[in-house]
Amino acid sequence: MIKYESYPKALRVVFYAIVNRSDNNNSYDCYGKNNITLSPAWKNNPELFFNWAIKNGWEQGKHIHRKNNQDGYNENNCEILSAQEHHCIHSKKPDNTALRSYLIIMMQYAFVHNNDYRKPYRGEE
Repeated sequence: MIKYESYPKALRVVFYAIVNRSDNNNSYDCYGKNNITLSPAWKNNPELFFNWAIKNGWEQGKHIHRKNNQDGYNENNCEILSAQEHHCIHSKKPDNTALRSYLIIMMQYAFVHNNDYRKPYRGEE
C-alpha cells in the first residue's frame, strides 16, 4: 500500500521532488547552500502539504512556486501557478533555469515511474 495514496499521484511526486531537492547533496548549490528548505511542518506531516496545495487550487499541471526565491517551501512563501504563469516568471531570468528545473522534474518523474522522461505525461497510471 502506498502511503498517502488518497492524494493525487502527481501531487505526491511534486512533494517528494521538493523533499529530494531540499535534502539531496546534488542540489546543494541551488538549495541547501542558500538555506532553501521544506517547512518542518510539511516535511514531518506530508498531509499538511497535500491539504494546503489542494485548498489553494493545485491540480495536475499546476506548479508550486516560491514567491521569494531566498526563502524555503512553506505556506507563507508558496503559491499555486498555472504552467504559463510559472513559465512567464522564470523566463525573465537571464539563464535557462526554468528549463533546467522542468527537465529535473521530468527526470525525477521518470525515475519514480521507471519510464522515459522524454515521453509526454498522459495522466494517472
